[in-house]
Parts: sequence; C-alpha cells; structure tokens
Amino acid sequence: MRIPDAPTLRVLTFEPEQGSESVDSRLTGLASARQLLSDLGHSVTESQTLGEMASALSEEGTVDLFLADVRTDAEAQDVSTVLGGVSVQDRPSHVVLVTTISTLNPAQLRKHLRPAHLHVLPQPIHLHGLLHVVRQLEKGTQMA
Repeated sequence: MRIPDAPTLRVLTFEPEQGSESVDSRLTGLASARQLLSDLGHSVTESQTLGEMASALSEEGTVDLFLADVRTDAEAQDVSTVLGGVSVQDRPSHVVLVTTISTLNPAQLRKHLRPAHLHVLPQPIHLHGLLHVVRQLEKGTQMA
C-alpha cells in the first residue's frame, strides 16, 4: 500500500539479457520488483542494454529511483559510468544495485553517482529492502 498523497515515483530498471538462462536464474531477476513497484502505482520503465538505459535517462527526465541487476564488477562499473554521465540535476536520487558480487566497492561507485544515495541489495532481491528505499523516497518527495 502506498503512502496516502505520496507522489508517483519514476523508476528505471536495468536488467541485461543473460541469453539462455535456467528458470531459477530468471526468478532471481527484477520481475518481482517491477511488479511490486507497479502495484504501488509507480511508473516503471525497463531497459536491457546500456544504450537503452542511457536513452531512457535522457528521455524520461528525472528518474527518482534507478534499480539495476548487476552480475559482474565490470557491469557495475559500466552502470555507474552511464549514470555518472547524466547531469547532476538529472541523476536519480536513489540507486539500488541488486547483486551477488562480493568484491563490489560501493565507495568507488558512489564517486560516479553523487549526489544519489546508493543502496546495495543481495540477489535474489530482498523486496523488504527495496520497499524501505521506496518509502524513503515517498516521504522525502512528499516533504519537498
């Protein structure tokens, strides 16, 4: 349930195509997160390539929440580089990376993402953690 009178958040997801996957690996993706966000009444746009992601960021205007499934350090770096290339005022206020990468360096990624808040959630996605971020955004946008 959405907070009463909370604004509709604009959400962009990035989930690269993984080719032929097992059923189990597809279930760990962002489908449940997209469904949750849509059920809460938020506007969700999907991207599957870095080019689609960059286009959506430039075409959609300001995105409130960026949610990405990253599976390698290189993929995390590519995502942060694309986000870092967006003008500061147009960057998402919150970035959520869903990952199994044990070597991920959030401090390094934050340099590209400022002033966005970076959240790292384990894969498979922890929906309560995502909901916490969404609630922060709903309350924060409401107070602005």
